[in-house]
Amino acid sequence: MLHDLTHYVSDLLIVPNMLDSFVPTPFTAAMIATAACGHTREFESSELMASIKNHRDKYLAHSLRSTRREKLGPVLPLQYGNETTVLEKSLPIIEALYCWVNGTSFSLTSSQASDRKNAQALWGACTFEAGGR
Repeated sequence: MLHDLTHYVSDLLIVPNMLDSFVPTPFTAAMIATAACGHTREFESSELMASIKNHRDKYLAHSLRSTRREKLGPVLPLQYGNETTVLEKSLPIIEALYCWVNGTSFSLTSSQASDRKNAQALWGACTFEAGGR
């Protein structure tokens, strides 16, 4: 029973919009927090996170020729587009922790869709003309 519930709660974190209408009981809220911590640990130990930390250490926090991570073995370079992956992996964790802390769901994904629609309405209605010379 507990194993099935753990998989269900884990699915809440990885299936888009699953937490939108979810109202947790104290027990399921604790399971959500546990699953969010597990997803956080998994993401924290990923190659992408190692790449981000390496980039930070080498170029932002310090001016280094090589980092400790690079001395231990090859580290993938940070690439354009990695920020999208970080955001996509972070959103379910943030939503789950919000649900656990506040006892109600909150969907950043739905908010993003609304923001895109509003931006499209704004920029779709704008026209620009270059002045003639």
